[in-house]
Amino acid sequence: MFVTIQACSLSFVRAFAMPRRNLHTKSQVLRRVLFNVPGSDQRKIKKATTLDLDCVVLDLEDGVAINQKTAARQGVVDAVQHGEFGRAERLIRMNAIGSGLEQQDIADCLKAAVATGRLGGVVVPKVESAAHLDYVGKFLDSCETGGERIKLIAAIESARGLLNLRSICEAQPNRLETIVFASEDFVADTGMTRTPAAVELLFARSAIVTHAVAYGLQPVDMVCLDYKDNATLTAETADGARMGFTGKQAIHPNQIEPIYRAFRPADKVVDLARRIIDGNEAAQRAGKGAFELDGRMIDMPMVKWARNILLQVDAAPPPSQ
Repeated sequence: MFVTIQACSLSFVRAFAMPRRNLHTKSQVLRRVLFNVPGSDQRKIKKATTLDLDCVVLDLEDGVAINQKTAARQGVVDAVQHGEFGRAERLIRMNAIGSGLEQQDIADCLKAAVATGRLGGVVVPKVESAAHLDYVGKFLDSCETGGERIKLIAAIESARGLLNLRSICEAQPNRLETIVFASEDFVADTGMTRTPAAVELLFARSAIVTHAVAYGLQPVDMVCLDYKDNATLTAETADGARMGFTGKQAIHPNQIEPIYRAFRPADKVVDLARRIIDGNEAAQRAGKGAFELDGRMIDMPMVKWARNILLQVDAAPPPSQ
């Protein structure tokens, strides 16, 4: 997982596992992998139907050349309606509000995709204010005819978006479920120098996790562009998991399994969590608060950690299930 585990001790848990995610979110869909596919590339869309995915993101935005937008809109509608993506949630990433392309996305793609009854949600890129989400939410209100509400996923890609996180997280409470960090656009907007260690992004990533958790939303980490370097992906994903992210964006099939692995607790960690829960139940029956396990005292924060680990196991089926 994150380190080589010689023994799953409580010291290991406190040092590495305590920062892991809190699963008390309002979403019923666990988005560990958001797999981005250009809506104009039928070969890649077909390939996505063969993959085990939590979510497939059919892209109309940066992954599509400007002269391919029209074709992509129709291709995405067809993929939502006829594509067999297995258990994957079908998402559409529209063009940014204010880009001049969003109205055509709504008229020629989103409206038809909603009518299929198979669209799970809309990824709204470059969100800088609550008004951006309200714009899309009002459109969905006007065309939904019942059934499950279509969800919103907000991508934070600029300094202004980061500063407005609180109001963004409060917007569209019946639709908004996930906050995504788009690192490369953020770096371009702020003038930062991108480094392999990503230390320049620590504040932004931490802010996104903190706000998402506070509002019961899922924080999804940045994409690893170096898709051929498995070591970089593994290290970057592990960092994100330790920070509290619940998932990560992906752009290549080779990235899927390492991301699943990073967000799946090791067997030894799960075993320890179960022993903590069992020990706490026994202690509560005996009228005790803290109790001893493996020579250490266990208090309520550790019990809460154990509950989150087991919730994660329950909510996250391993790949190919």
